[in-house]
Amino acid sequence: MWPLLVIPSDFVARLLPRLEGRVLPVHSTFERSLNLSVGPTVLLTVTSPSLGRSPFGLVAETELGAILPAIRRAGRVTYRTGTWQVDENPVLTLSPRPPYPTGLTAHTPVPGVSAAAFHQLLLSLAEPEQGGLAEVLPHWPCGQPLSQVAVPPPANLSPGVARAWEPMMVFDHAHTPDLVEAAPRLLGLGLGLTPSGDDFLLGFVAGRLAQGRRDEVRALGRALSHRVFDATSLVSASYLRHAFRGRFGSQLRRLIAVLHSRSADPQELRTAVLGAIQVGSTSGWDTLVGLLTALYRFQHEQDPVLPR
Repeated sequence: MWPLLVIPSDFVARLLPRLEGRVLPVHSTFERSLNLSVGPTVLLTVTSPSLGRSPFGLVAETELGAILPAIRRAGRVTYRTGTWQVDENPVLTLSPRPPYPTGLTAHTPVPGVSAAAFHQLLLSLAEPEQGGLAEVLPHWPCGQPLSQVAVPPPANLSPGVARAWEPMMVFDHAHTPDLVEAAPRLLGLGLGLTPSGDDFLLGFVAGRLAQGRRDEVRALGRALSHRVFDATSLVSASYLRHAFRGRFGSQLRRLIAVLHSRSADPQELRTAVLGAIQVGSTSGWDTLVGLLTALYRFQHEQDPVLPR
């Protein structure tokens, strides 16, 4: 029954007063979500509860399917004091529940799971034809000193993944200036609303922030923030812009919390990974490859000659 109750993210809760009386065009709709245009570079995402919670979104307390046809037909939604209306009929209304958080929760900057253990878990869950950056998992240069990781891409990688191989290796071990120089090569690399290269960056940034490497993330943000809206889709650029400011979706937040708990439970970690890989067709996997790279990078910082 209309209107559906929605809970805003902490970011959106601060944005709402500026939206009073605004007509928000529909940017895109899907089976369980929709994106509204707030401005040329600002999106508001509304998701069904089964999709998790976006850093720049509203999550409905029930599935969105009943209201999506009306919103698609109208092509726009008007916001008035806690309600979103289509032709003056309320379709969404703010829940009395508090906004949901988007920042990371890391009880300790030291991951409770080694890069090798996380790598093995991903390998155990990946299907043979997984696609996306998950293709690199069996070929990652494990067992070598990290100073010797200049390995050419395997011949059997798909062309898009092969193009990502070299800059991904830079993220694994290089000094920050080289990392910043390599990062633009990943922007927009791949297909879909959130290309694989962007998802990799998202996971890497989350991992490095959880490890306390804020200076490195700030350097990436300075290098990429002015490029993202020209280099990739508006949806993907929005996720990256929020990531540089420390805001992430619920599945990745949960996984980071488990990875950085004082006693990471193996079953809890597996459950969190399974939740993260459900995002998109390959986006979840691409994000986890970025997070794995951040774990290997942390290991290298602790002992540059430690074998993987």
